[in-house]
Amino acid sequence: MNLRIPSMLALLVVALMVLAVPAAALSPTLEKAKKDGVVGEQVDGYLGLVKGSAPGNVRKEMDEVNAQRKALYRERAKAKGTDAATYAAVVGAKQVQREPKGNWVRTGKGWQKK
Repeated sequence: MNLRIPSMLALLVVALMVLAVPAAALSPTLEKAKKDGVVGEQVDGYLGLVKGSAPGNVRKEMDEVNAQRKALYRERAKAKGTDAATYAAVVGAKQVQREPKGNWVRTGKGWQKK
């Protein structure tokens, strides 16, 4: 039996689920941090620190958003019969694609300015 086909089908199902997940609006503080290259979207579905550090209020808001995302990914993944990491990765890849030019994203090639 070819195990690649069920895996590919599972990823396709998760990808289709992501289309129903609207990108949550971020606070003005985090939006500014994204534009300033302090925070960026990652293909794992979470926000990350581009330069490794950030002001305390930015870090706190980023951590809160990531906690909310993690809970959402777990909930949606469980409902769809997949694991949270796979679900988060599909959402993260889409979010990276949606990021506007000038913002920073982290892919398998590290941090890059779009």
